[in-house]
Amino acid sequence: MKPAQKSDLRRLKKELTGGITIGGGGNLMLKPIYDMNNDGVVDKAAELTNTKFRIAEVNGDLWLTANAYWTGSVWNRIDIAKVAFAIQMQGANNIPGEGVQGLNIWVAQPGNNPIGDFDAMGGWEAGFIITGYRKAVLGSNVLEFDGYGLVPYGRFIHSHVLTLGYDYTGILTNLFEDLSGVDDITSPSWFLGRIKHIDSGAERISVQVAQPGSTNLSEKAYILSDGSLYVPKIYLTGAGYYLNSLVGNNKVEDSDKLDGNHAADFAAASHIHDVVSASANGFMLKLPNDNRKFYNGIGSWVELVAAAGQIALLSVVSDNERHNNSAEKSVTETSATKKKEIIFNEPAKNIRVKWEMRISDMTGAKIYGAVFVNGTIKSGWFNTDSSTYTGFSFDLTDKLNAGDKVQIYCYCSQAPTDIAQIRNMKLSYDRAICGFGDYTLVSPLPVNEFTEYDYTDSDPA
Repeated sequence: MKPAQKSDLRRLKKELTGGITIGGGGNLMLKPIYDMNNDGVVDKAAELTNTKFRIAEVNGDLWLTANAYWTGSVWNRIDIAKVAFAIQMQGANNIPGEGVQGLNIWVAQPGNNPIGDFDAMGGWEAGFIITGYRKAVLGSNVLEFDGYGLVPYGRFIHSHVLTLGYDYTGILTNLFEDLSGVDDITSPSWFLGRIKHIDSGAERISVQVAQPGSTNLSEKAYILSDGSLYVPKIYLTGAGYYLNSLVGNNKVEDSDKLDGNHAADFAAASHIHDVVSASANGFMLKLPNDNRKFYNGIGSWVELVAAAGQIALLSVVSDNERHNNSAEKSVTETSATKKKEIIFNEPAKNIRVKWEMRISDMTGAKIYGAVFVNGTIKSGWFNTDSSTYTGFSFDLTDKLNAGDKVQIYCYCSQAPTDIAQIRNMKLSYDRAICGFGDYTLVSPLPVNEFTEYDYTDSDPA
């Protein structure tokens, strides 16, 4: 652009005097001034009919827009098939719904005119806001850090992840914010932050990882709101051994000692605690190299056996949730069809199976569900004709081994005209010593442990 001359300034003054039309109570700039052809002579807005941007003063606030213009009463898109953008610098008004001015970047999706209200579907939605207090607000559910091209990228998410049944708030690496893909298939993906169950509202701080090339997150540790820390496996560097069952209900603090020794001292299988005696009840597993033996009260590693076998470490029914497969599945079949399946990786007996079903159908159809093990029915058929989710529960007494499959089969009494769905399959039980060899305990002995529970969700697509 050429330097402005005195003659240009005189012309600009004339244009400003005669080229700006005031409307809407004296608040609207309809003819901004430009030098589009770079000839040193400013142009009238009337000569810029093919442009997609505008500058306007609306109710005391300055607006710079792309693909949008102010009519005097509403905002319209210039091209309704394109996204519209706006930068609003508030000289007079406050951020909608707030008590402070702001510098706001708004986005309106393609749609019919006029552009709707702020933060409404089809209206001006917040992209990025800086308040008068210099606080920043991001309108989307993810903030991505590319790190000058450093792969994999880092992200901060605050997102409703329906596929997992949780709200996720925290740091995410490598995985996309919707968990649909990864930046680098050779790197693992990590999540660290708060998760909240969409239905129950239960929340915790969680550490999760997906292996290279996978988008399936697996929880490795979590902290509950009462401060309890649950870690399926802890590697103690000094001792060089895994400590699978933690002292004191899975919580070990550095100050916790037994006869002057830290918990790490007991992690090594070679450690012999000098003061263990019959009165001291020295009863601990010989981990990690021989989980069949226990350290008895007189300083020896022994195998607990009965007349015809070993200790039976199984489970008892409880409401303590070991796994929640919350994915929602549609049911359209009129014959029994597998809809949910969890493959066990540990022995168990006496577990509680829970799930929810609903059907929205004006013909009076019902949805049915039953518990199966390895394709064999174990419960009766539960049913409902309610359009809202109804919960069901069945106590399974079969002994389960690693590889056994607990399943929910469903069907509808007739083809539904609307929706029929199942969700929230839950397995609840506590680990317990249930017997010794062929002898069964009348009252099983609870075991305070947390077992890492990897499951296979082989639900049909």
